[in-house]
Order: sequence, then structure tokens, then C-alpha cells
Amino acid sequence: MDYDKINEFWELENMGINSQENINLEMQILEKFEEITTYTNGRYETKLFWKDDQSQLNNNYEIAKKRLFNLNNKFKRDKNLYLNYKEIIQKQLKDGIVEYANCEPNNTCPGYFMPHHAVIREQKETTEVRICFDASSKSKGQACLNDLLYSSPNLNPELLRIVLKFRIGKIAMCADIQRAFLEIGIKENDRKYLQFLWAQDNGTCLDLEGQPIRALKMKRVPFGEAGMNLRKWVTSSPELERWWKNNEVDYRGCVAESEVTPKVLGLVWNHHLDCLKVDIDNISNMKGTYLSKRSVLSI
Repeated sequence: MDYDKINEFWELENMGINSQENINLEMQILEKFEEITTYTNGRYETKLFWKDDQSQLNNNYEIAKKRLFNLNNKFKRDKNLYLNYKEIIQKQLKDGIVEYANCEPNNTCPGYFMPHHAVIREQKETTEVRICFDASSKSKGQACLNDLLYSSPNLNPELLRIVLKFRIGKIAMCADIQRAFLEIGIKENDRKYLQFLWAQDNGTCLDLEGQPIRALKMKRVPFGEAGMNLRKWVTSSPELERWWKNNEVDYRGCVAESEVTPKVLGLVWNHHLDCLKVDIDNISNMKGTYLSKRSVLSI
């Protein structure tokens, strides 16, 4: 057993305990990110931050195709899931978030194909179904997209500071970011590495036998946040809430009007009493389940 690896896996980096070597690398990544990121026509645009030559990347077409067929089997069992999924993709095409690729997808297409699946968040107030892309998918012995990209610096050590600052002022407020993960543009040359597969439908699911499989590519980064529309405002100030209501601001209103309690960095916020608490329901739901680092940190 490699005890050093286990120790590294469980180190308390979330509270700011990190090696100087990692801190220096993260600073270099941030500096490089600022160099390759531009602000054009009201939107941030960036490149993928490669750490290795992208020629090492297999296009992953066969796996993405197989996963599309598996997804379609779920659509056949759940028509509502399919209709929600299709609506999201159609809206993203309309809004210019994704676009059709110029080539017919196959094993020789340049770039990389990301498998995708649905994430259903039943307790979310805004978007119940979200499309999740798998940039870690790869064949045995091959590299995936994530393998060749630098990871973003770990910003979790800043979370404690943010929570403390949130408690300093007399009045607190927060809001949801609309489509937070789809607002950073990706430069044209790197879009071929953010491709995914789709097809026309037959009314109840994808018609993968009668219609050709099409390739789409992301025009926006499918992970990350910057410069977006804020909505569903909530505040601890009754006076500010009344002002929002009178001025048609998109605010959430009182907790009784919503099935979802406001949260601040994962902590439940009772904005009438202005207090933060841990959601113990999540702990209760884990009873009898297998505990892992991921499941514990998800509470």
C-alpha cells in the first residue's frame, strides 16, 4: 500500500493547507489564463489550456457513439427525460451555445467527442435536467481530453473567507447565476475538441437507425463561470425585498413561496433569521449507504 498516495488524497487542501510547489504552479496557471482570455462583445473568450500536445488525443468517437445509444435506451424508457434533453439542445443551438460541425462524424474526425448524459436535480428550483459532458472518457491506453489540459487552481481555500465576509455586513444578499456553465466563449480553433454526438428524433426518442448521427461542437466552455445574468435574488433586508418587488427585479420572495431554501456555498440560509446552518437531511439520506470521500464532501 502506498501510504504517501493515501496521505496526499486526504490532505486538507480545502482549508488552505497546500504545498508551496502547488501554489507556484497555480499562480503560473492563473497568469497564463489571463494572457489567453479576452473580453469581446460583452463576453469572455478563452482557449483550452493545454499542458501536452493535443496530437496525442484519440477522437473517442466509438465510445461517444456507444454512450449515445445507451442514452437513447433511457430516452425510450422515459419520454419526459428525452423531451427535456432535446429542448435543452435545441435552445442551445438557437442561442448560439452549440453549433453543427462541418464534418460527418467518424473515427478519423479531428478533435475529440465527449459522451454526455443527464443529471437530474429534483430539488433544484431552476433547472431540473442538466446535460453533463464527460471529458474523462477514453479507450484503454489512450489519453482523454482532461489528461491533456491543466486543471484549474483549487479555489476551495477561498470559500471559508467568502463565508466569513458574507457574515460581516449588516445586510446580506445572494443570487443565482443564469446558465453559469455556458457563458464563456471558446476560441474557434479549440471547438473541435468539445464535440458531441446527436441525431434527429422519431417523436419519442432519437432515430439512430433511420437518421445519420450528427456532430455538434460547443461554442462556449461547458465548465466554468464568468460575467453572467444574476437572477432569483434573495436578501435578509425586508426593505430591499420590497424595493425589488416594486421595481420588477427577479427575486425569490419569502421561503414559504419556494420549495427550495436559499443556500450560500452549500450552507442553508434562513434569510429571515439571517442564519446559516448545515442541511442535516443530506446526512440522514446517507444512512446505510457506502461512504466515500466524494459522498462525504457532497454533504
